[in-house]
Formats: sequence, structure tokens, C-alpha cells
Amino acid sequence: MKCIICHGDEINLTEVKEEFMMGDDIVYRPIKIPVCKNCGERYYDRRTMQFMEKFEM
Repeated sequence: MKCIICHGDEINLTEVKEEFMMGDDIVYRPIKIPVCKNCGERYYDRRTMQFMEKFEM
């Protein structure tokens, strides 16, 4: 897989912290997603997006 932004080929599964609002609080939730080591572009699959949408409610 090549990065769509920088065309680099170093995309690795990396644990990142996503920020969610829960009322007046901010919650950080770790998730593992592919991230380009060159430019930092993140790639979210459908399952991860569905998880994030459920968590934000």
C-alpha cells in the first residue's frame, strides 16, 4: 500500500489516541490503525469508523 498523500510505502499499524467529546469531557481512546511513517496520514477502515461513531454518541 502506498500513501495517497506523499506516495511513501512505509505504512504501519500504529496505536494512536483518538479524541471524543462526552458531554463536557474529552476522552482519549487508543485505537490501532495504519499510519504513514513519512507524513502521518491515517487510514481508517469501515469497522474503526463504525466504532468511533458509536463511541461519540
